[in-house]
Amino acid sequence: MKTYNKKAAILFLSLTTGAFLLAAPARAEDKNNFCAKLGPGSQQMLGRMQSKKHSRIEPRKIKEDKISSIRSQADLKRSETYKKLYEKYPSQVQKQAIDDYKTTIEDALRVRREKTDAARQDFIEKANSVISSHYEIINSEETKLISAVQAASQLAADSCAEGKDPKIIAQTFKQSMTSLKGEFKVNKSSLENNKTEIDQLLIKRKQAIDSAMAEFKLSLETAKNKLISSLK
Repeated sequence: MKTYNKKAAILFLSLTTGAFLLAAPARAEDKNNFCAKLGPGSQQMLGRMQSKKHSRIEPRKIKEDKISSIRSQADLKRSETYKKLYEKYPSQVQKQAIDDYKTTIEDALRVRREKTDAARQDFIEKANSVISSHYEIINSEETKLISAVQAASQLAADSCAEGKDPKIIAQTFKQSMTSLKGEFKVNKSSLENNKTEIDQLLIKRKQAIDSAMAEFKLSLETAKNKLISSLK
């Protein structure tokens, strides 16, 4: 999640670096340089910002776990185990005990898989919602930032056209950039909680899966003990 915060920070760094360079005429005789450079400088700066914004692709979404093949292998092993039990214990009473054991195990396994699948799907949907929301907020903040820079640049250009003191215009422009930087940091701060949200979702998923596994193990142990007792 921090990747997108870094890119937004890079975007603003481009803004602030360009602004400070424009806003700092070195010598008194060059005081008109700010107005002369404002148009090309602003266009280059905004062009870089737009380019960075458009080049950022939508983040990859979390996909479902690839557990189908693992489950298929486990199903084959269980079938082999049942087969060996039937071969080893051929009497009708023993077969009935094995049937009961098999039914208990398969039912418990079905319930476990339903619960773990539900936990995984819930995590996927909610985590992707957090990711999408983060992406949309970054886009929105970048759009607002670019618009604000355009407005500040236009205001400075209008002041230059009206013949106002370039030094004062430069100072005002620099102050605007500093203010935008502060606003951008405040608006971006809400994004810092996204990793915490994902971590909380991971904990919730783990708890649900652990609970389902514990229930299954208990059913398995009970069924095994009953089977052993019946086959004596």
